Amino acid sequence: MWRTAEFWVAVSFLVFMGALIKLGVPGMITKALDDRADAIRNELDQARRLREEAQALLAEYQQKRRQADDEAKAIIDQAHIEAEAMKVQSAKSLFRKCSNAARVWRKRKFRAPKPRRSAKCARPPSKRPRQRRKKCCGRAFLEKSARRWSMAPFAISMAG
Repeated sequence: MWRTAEFWVAVSFLVFMGALIKLGVPGMITKALDDRADAIRNELDQARRLREEAQALLAEYQQKRRQADDEAKAIIDQAHIEAEAMKVQSAKSLFRKCSNAARVWRKRKFRAPKPRRSAKCARPPSKRPRQRRKKCCGRAFLEKSARRWSMAPFAISMAG
């Protein structure tokens, strides 16, 4: 038994283990493992805190985005209301202008134009319109008058 290799391997193993225990290696290993566990625990706590902060920031930014969306919707609704008001106001203004134009047109239409004589025409225009157009300078007056007081300008202003 004293001379076998297994015996001496067992003795050297026990001596080695005794030396390790005497030097305090198991305590150092335990301390290193505990420190490592504490570091992992701290990292997990920090990650949890960061996650909670990120969720709080996310909720805050989502609320700000909802508020911005609501504000944008309110601005758009207000713009639509103002556009409708401007549309009604411009329609009223156009109606007023067209009414005024129609009134002026009616006044001018029913006003009898006075024939003008030029220096070329020595005699007064005849009483019949065809002869007046053919023989005297009244023709130019009547054509000008017909163009000026025609319905075309009023129709254009109503269409626009």
